[in-house]
Parts: sequence; structure tokens; C-alpha cells
Amino acid sequence: MSESSFVPFIGGNSLNRNENNIVLYTSKDIQAIFSCGRKKAYQIMHVPTFPTIKINGGLYVEKEELEKWIQRNKKKTILFH
Repeated sequence: MSESSFVPFIGGNSLNRNENNIVLYTSKDIQAIFSCGRKKAYQIMHVPTFPTIKINGGLYVEKEELEKWIQRNKKKTILFH
């Protein structure tokens, strides 16, 4: 597959993965994962160490990178700006 034809699946529904098995979470997915509101989800997504990807002005988080970030930050206090 050429690089230009790559289209990641956006959204957390694992039943709708693309052929590359890459899932990008949206802010709504982050709200559901962390059981928080919209404002808190955006605060989380703007933490400097949080693994966001900016695509056409929108912020997304790759599922695997989010899982790694959570593992690295267990038992840590995350400060919001």
C-alpha cells in the first residue's frame, strides 16, 4: 500500500478498523475512556506528553500510543494547564 493511500480509522469502534488496524481516537473517545467532559478531554489532549496527532486542525490519539502513555503514567499526577 502506498503512503498516500493510507487512511486511518477515526473513532474508537474496534469493529470498524481499517486494513492497517490503526485506530485514532477523537476527543469524544477520550471523554468516554477517561469518563470526563469535553473540557477535561481537551485539557488531557493538550498535556505536553500526551500522544496527540494533528490532522487538518483536529487532534487525534492513536490507540496503541494512548495505551503506552497510560502505562508510562500510572501512579503519576498529570497537571493540566
